[in-house]
This record gives sequence, C-alpha cells and structure tokens, in this order.
Amino acid sequence: ESFHGKFFDQRFVDYLHANFARIDEIHWRQFEGLTCEFFEREGFRVEIGPGRDDGGVDARIWKEGVDASASPLILVQCKRQKQKIGKTVVKALYADVLNENAKSGLIVTTSGLAPGSSKMRTARSYPVDEADRKTLKVWIDAMKTALG
Repeated sequence: ESFHGKFFDQRFVDYLHANFARIDEIHWRQFEGLTCEFFEREGFRVEIGPGRDDGGVDARIWKEGVDASASPLILVQCKRQKQKIGKTVVKALYADVLNENAKSGLIVTTSGLAPGSSKMRTARSYPVDEADRKTLKVWIDAMKTALG
C-alpha cells in the first residue's frame, strides 16, 4: 500500500499530472497500481494481481459490494510500452474474459492497439476495450489534487 492511496501514491499522481510524458518511465508494477487506483477511486472493488505469473490478468474489477467469488465485471491487462498492442494480447485477454465469465476486458496502455488488433476486435465483437495514452491523461487529470 502506498502512503496516500490504496494502490498508488497521490504525490506521484500529482507528479504525473505535471509531467505526463514521464509516464513511459514508471515501473510496470506502478503502472498497474495507477490503473487500479483509478478504478478504486471510481467506486469499484479492485483486486490487483501478484505481478508475476498472473496468467495475463493484472487486475480484476467488480462493482462495489459484489463478492469476490462472483465473476469479475472487468479483467485488466496493463501494457506500459511504446509498441502498439498486437493481436495476441487482445486474443489472450478475450480468452481470459470467457474463462472467468467476466463482462469485458480492458487493455490499459501507454501506446494503443495496432490497427490490425483493433479491426480484429471489432470484426469478432470481442468485449475488449482499450484505455490508451489519451485515456490515461484523462484519468490522471481526474485524480490530481484539486488546488484551492
């Protein structure tokens, strides 16, 4: 646990707000924590994975009040990388969504989906969404300390 948040320290949120380009430099585990912190603050129940050997699922998200034994609402895969996200990651997350009977999957990335990945996801109606760099900026803006 961090000092000012359950998954991610508020001081680091404020730093990233002022220095968003540095998001590419944070540790992959901090990136997972940032994602979990956003959903926690939005009122969801969040379980972060172990970090290693997580089977490709970095976080599980439920509506607040839903028991952890129920199927997750969202399975999250975090990718802090410059390369676009390929089809293999999308297919793997879709398989995890089916396996865990989740409602959807979410790929959170500092880049974006490759054009072929996006087309495949749409053509096959995979319930896998994308939170790209622009989305991350919106999340950090929403989490920053209010001045005044």
